[in-house]
Amino acid sequence: MGVVRANASEDVSDQSDTVDVNVVIDMTDAGRKVPPPTPEQPVYYLPLPEGFQKVGYAPFFQRPPPTALEVEQFIEKEFAAQGYRVMVHGSHPTLALDLVWGYMDGATIPPGWMHDLIYGHLGTHGPWDTHTSLPDGKPMDYRLSDNLKQLGKYGRYYVIVSAFDFQDWLHHKATLLWRAHISTIIWGHYFDQVLPIMVTTAAPMLGRETSRPQSVSVPFVPTGRVVVGVPYVKTDAVQPVAPAANAKP
Repeated sequence: MGVVRANASEDVSDQSDTVDVNVVIDMTDAGRKVPPPTPEQPVYYLPLPEGFQKVGYAPFFQRPPPTALEVEQFIEKEFAAQGYRVMVHGSHPTLALDLVWGYMDGATIPPGWMHDLIYGHLGTHGPWDTHTSLPDGKPMDYRLSDNLKQLGKYGRYYVIVSAFDFQDWLHHKATLLWRAHISTIIWGHYFDQVLPIMVTTAAPMLGRETSRPQSVSVPFVPTGRVVVGVPYVKTDAVQPVAPAANAKP
């Protein structure tokens, strides 16, 4: 009798023990007037997913990213825990959330793009290369600044969430309230492995201005992934069965 079997091995190609997540949130004057929600006092939003986008050189060794539906469902769950809920019938949405995710290559794109991803947009954070102090009045942390500059030289996975005023959006007016830049370096893990960590780490900061980049080192706990080999048919030898003692010839 033929039995279909498969060789299976655990994917152990990713060895990094931590994921360093960088989060910076730009806040506009209009956004500063809107208090962030809580699970007890939620706000409703219209999701505007743009999907996976590659910016710059695409590393050939990367495996396919998670599907748009998987990403949207996970983001929806994590955001809901912070008081951001998808609009439903009878709700009164106040936000339109533009969602885009993918990776960006630091060597083949304009420098300003990676700068905004790591440091935030200059228009809301002020120049980061000054020799005075940061917009929050605290002294410049030169070691942090140098580290972030080094990170900008390499490719990074990213998630960008942009919050717009819903009523203005209905009238074809883009009034940006805040924009969250979430990223991590591509080396060491695949995008589908780090995406949940990135979103979970940044979710509590949504709607809250960060006057400087927040770098969080998160332990990496692999969920386990099985790579199934090519199925093959293995024929088991048929063992003869001895006739019963009272069987007739």
